[in-house]
Amino acid sequence: MPTGVRDWATCDFYAVLGVRTDASSDEIARAFRTAAKTAHPDATDDPVATERFQELVDAYSVLSDRRTRRDYDRVRAGVSVRDRKSARLNSSHIP
Repeated sequence: MPTGVRDWATCDFYAVLGVRTDASSDEIARAFRTAAKTAHPDATDDPVATERFQELVDAYSVLSDRRTRRDYDRVRAGVSVRDRKSARLNSSHIP
């Protein structure tokens, strides 16, 4: 988990960016840019702007990378990446 701060199983990065789970890379980038313009701490006097902006950055960093997004989707589906790798390795030894 590259964010290291947020628990992938409980944080809905799609909702943070306001996109569907099947959103394209372009839609994710567009949603991030749009939200970042208003949520950036320099653009508002909101006392939680820094936290909100970091949440947007975390969501974008996960969803904009194809492999990280795949791993995130698996965690959200209740299948850990380690379990998938283990299952793949174990199934290769079945006669």
